[in-house]
Amino acid sequence: NSDDQVEDDDSREQERQAVSEFQDLMLKAWANKFLMVPQDEKDETYVEDTDIYQAIRASGQTSQIQTGSLLRGSSQEESPFLLQDQFLHKSIMLLLQETDDVSIGVALHLPCSDAREVDLSNGTKVMFPIRYGGLDGRSDEDPLLWFYYGPRKVGQILGGAQNGGDAGCIIQTCSYEQVVDCLEKGVAAPQDFLLVQGFCLWHKGEEGSGGIKGEVIGGKFETISSDKIVKVLSHLGRQKLITEESLHDNFSSIQSAWEEGSGSQLDVDAVEKGRCVFDSETAVTKLSDEALLTWMKIFLLGNAEYYR
Repeated sequence: NSDDQVEDDDSREQERQAVSEFQDLMLKAWANKFLMVPQDEKDETYVEDTDIYQAIRASGQTSQIQTGSLLRGSSQEESPFLLQDQFLHKSIMLLLQETDDVSIGVALHLPCSDAREVDLSNGTKVMFPIRYGGLDGRSDEDPLLWFYYGPRKVGQILGGAQNGGDAGCIIQTCSYEQVVDCLEKGVAAPQDFLLVQGFCLWHKGEEGSGGIKGEVIGGKFETISSDKIVKVLSHLGRQKLITEESLHDNFSSIQSAWEEGSGSQLDVDAVEKGRCVFDSETAVTKLSDEALLTWMKIFLLGNAEYYR
């Protein structure tokens, strides 16, 4: 009827206005970063005290990084992923391999619109959302990577490489057959497994510089302490296949997992109190969240191909 039509028109207009406002704010953020130089900084090298603090803090974290380490996106006041690679904002990353040339990891926080169906012998069908692991190695031919997280006793049944969380918990790779076996025996639940396709590469320079350790020193990522691993991943385990209906719930789970991985409540509070976008009342941190949500809409919900 006419009332429903008016309501639909109002909803579409509000959505158009929100998109337009987001685009304007992103343009302002880009201009502020690349075009505007404060007068007192034009003729001298300028280093923020926070930059020095970040470098000192990060240098202590790099010694903890090894294969199996869990990391999260930066808690800096201004996200390093506001204007590019927005999928890494508030990300949860698992480091899979370190070589002389590259660090290899997977993003764990981004369920896609595709799923893998697992058939159990009792006729039950279990659906696992396939997660976007990164922009490298993402094609229909690439293998799906299964990860289990939870009690170490289940990990011992699975075998294979493990990363110790707290005294009784681990995260590790496993096979499709092992997933089926655990589900059939009832020793693990579907939410204890994550299924990922794609990965991220961080190249290294001379003498091993760069890589994921370079990203941590540069303030783009932070390590998550081992005692928080299972709690962090339990938030992601509640995510569903991405749809219009599940989009915001999945996004909320990302926020919860990221906050769970914080070193302290102070880190979370500092991010929430950041500066505003130039000539607006919108916090840069809020805009970064909106940029991630928009990325999810375009590249996960909309199935657009992402290129750097």
